[in-house]
Amino acid sequence: MKHVSAFLLLILVGCSTDPSITPNTNVDLLPTVGETAADGTIVKARAAYYISTERVAVFNPVNWLMSTAVASNPGVQLINVVLATNVNMTMDSSAFARPVMNNALLDFGYLNITALHDNDLKHCGGGNQKCTTALFRIYTSGTAGSGLWSAADGYGAPITVSGTLSGTAGLGAANSVIVQTWTVPGNRNTVKVTDFSPAPHYNIRSDFSDAGSGSYSTTVNVEFALAP
Repeated sequence: MKHVSAFLLLILVGCSTDPSITPNTNVDLLPTVGETAADGTIVKARAAYYISTERVAVFNPVNWLMSTAVASNPGVQLINVVLATNVNMTMDSSAFARPVMNNALLDFGYLNITALHDNDLKHCGGGNQKCTTALFRIYTSGTAGSGLWSAADGYGAPITVSGTLSGTAGLGAANSVIVQTWTVPGNRNTVKVTDFSPAPHYNIRSDFSDAGSGSYSTTVNVEFALAP
């Protein structure tokens, strides 16, 4: 079986991309970041782990800014302070690696969310009410079917994900597995990584027990989203 190498692609609000180094993803399967999807969720950040020999790049998020404006009249010191939208997520893939490839349930290790901060929660109820649920979900994209996909033979080795919740990561957001949730208290206006307990730590496995020889690839998407 050919070797499979893995690279990390981080996609966040405000990031620029270079199409020449973007992995093959089915963009129609990826919800638009910051917009309400048909299921009512709003994706705020996405980290995509592309398992293949394709070349990808790491894009850095835009940090939040705080600006001040002072009136020109020296007798009236009016100060307008604007706290800009701050959405940051960091995924650590150091514990994720290609296992010895054989016909077994293969453990690829863990994807860990090491940093998260979102101060922009008013996206529910028509777009002006605070969302009450924060969640992480995982699914695949960039192939014709779910799992680690064999383009030559037209089937995929199923991918299972374990967090505080577990399930099979299907193709596209509609077939994602929700691995962790947190209910936003009424007195909170931000979501941080420390709000999730245990810390976001997701095990990725793929069942190759019935897989034939050849090359397999997919893009594993880890999304932080809000919901009503």
